Amino acid sequence: GTAGAQTGCRRPSRFWGLGCPKIFHEVEDSLDRNGLISIPADNADKLRSAYVSILDPVKDRTKYHLVYLTHHPLGIIKFMAASEKMDIVQKQVRTKTKLDRRSEDTGMDDLFSSVEVEHVTDTDTTDIEAVKAYWLNRLSNTPQRFRIDDLADMLEETNWFESNLQLAFKELANEGKVTNLDAPAPNKRSKNLVHFKKKERLQRISP
Repeated sequence: GTAGAQTGCRRPSRFWGLGCPKIFHEVEDSLDRNGLISIPADNADKLRSAYVSILDPVKDRTKYHLVYLTHHPLGIIKFMAASEKMDIVQKQVRTKTKLDRRSEDTGMDDLFSSVEVEHVTDTDTTDIEAVKAYWLNRLSNTPQRFRIDDLADMLEETNWFESNLQLAFKELANEGKVTNLDAPAPNKRSKNLVHFKKKERLQRISP
């Protein structure tokens, strides 16, 4: 189950935040489609939270945070997955706003503005070395099973996306520093080396 607040707009929100931006409800709709909003809370489950930063359309600063509260670990995982998809939308909106502002200032339409917006890519600024260090600190020489709960804990602790964790683990595996004892041959998993739903055993390899 989730806990939330009214955001001051006509449509009620299950999130704590300010204003009523479109991204609020795009993330919310994604969670609705996955059935996470309606999952009943188990009183024994701890209250979890995750957030994403919504940036000012023009200035390089945070305007507010969108915070999601849930008792279910899958809620955190799905929220962060939806947030990652919306991140590229936010970047496109910010790029278009800046280009429109530039056109207003110069009094000339930018013929290439639409092309620039379409070619905005998901340039992740997460420090991959920091993520790798986090993995090494969390793992040990004794194999540990990593479950959905563990993934939710990691996302909640770091506010990174799962793709950040997967990429870092893959690089560490290629460097011979970690291994997934339950994974098939590396070439069988080109993207995610860790399947948390399968409760796979992960291990740090001593140098």
